[in-house]
Amino acid sequence: MIKLKFKLVTPEAKPPQYSRKGDTCFDLFCRKIEGDERFIKYYLGVKLQIPEGFAGYLYPRSSIIKKDLIMKNSIGIIECDYRGEVCLVCWKTNKDQSAIYEVGDKCAQMEIREKLDVELQEVDELNETERGEGGFGSSDILTKDDNEILEKEFHSLIYNSILQLEKHEGLKLKVYKCTEGKQTIGIGRNLEDNPITQDECDIIFKDSYIKGSNDYLIKALIDVGISKKAAYTLAENDIKKAIKTLTNIFKGKWILFSQQRQIALIDMVFNLGEAGFKKFKKSIKFIKGNEWGKASKEILDSKWAKQVGKRALTISKQLADG
Repeated sequence: MIKLKFKLVTPEAKPPQYSRKGDTCFDLFCRKIEGDERFIKYYLGVKLQIPEGFAGYLYPRSSIIKKDLIMKNSIGIIECDYRGEVCLVCWKTNKDQSAIYEVGDKCAQMEIREKLDVELQEVDELNETERGEGGFGSSDILTKDDNEILEKEFHSLIYNSILQLEKHEGLKLKVYKCTEGKQTIGIGRNLEDNPITQDECDIIFKDSYIKGSNDYLIKALIDVGISKKAAYTLAENDIKKAIKTLTNIFKGKWILFSQQRQIALIDMVFNLGEAGFKKFKKSIKFIKGNEWGKASKEILDSKWAKQVGKRALTISKQLADG
């Protein structure tokens, strides 16, 4: 066992602590908050004296999936000779109504790991392996931990996409006509072009067995409306369709995009539909080449951007900033 010495920055700062005996990480608490509409900096109230030969790895807590936050650098590495206050910087994913950590909250966790001394050596050739240059997804074999991580990331993407779509589309539990005169409900579900499926119908009407034509279902929805939970279910299904479209277009590159860029593209497909999104051929080409600035500008210069206004500004900024 090693000892980790720490110093509190102020008398009011909370000391780090393990939630349970045997935990890998200890929790750190927010002392002070600074930021603007895009970023938040959390001061965690402690300075550490990490033993030589070790380093601290700063991670977001699992509760971050309930917040409108993404840790800016994913993992923060605290070297053993650093003596400043430990801080966490996050990117706000919802600028208007952000769910964030407050002063006194647990907002980060840290693991202390032993380091290995590594000597870098340039060579002309590397030894051959069966895998070779096979990269992302080349083995198609994921461990249980890999699957759990991917599942968490996917749920986070769905959740944050719903928040953005709700901001742009609104949430209405009764049938209404959209700007194009289409019967719509929930978070922008176009009931005429994107009919309710039978599985969705079972969720909306619960124990009442209702089956019939789409016109019949629309009339039923006009009469009874839907619950907030049902609206989110419809939105989740629409987001999954958009993700499928984007995966087909960008192939393996899709999983490499930052979550903000994924959310922006999902928002576009949701609004434009698959056919409409595919008309942005230049933007798609720029995205495939990781030329995000050019893709963002191309989108802003489009007729669609003028039609949707602030929505296009948000999406283009997300694509440019990542």
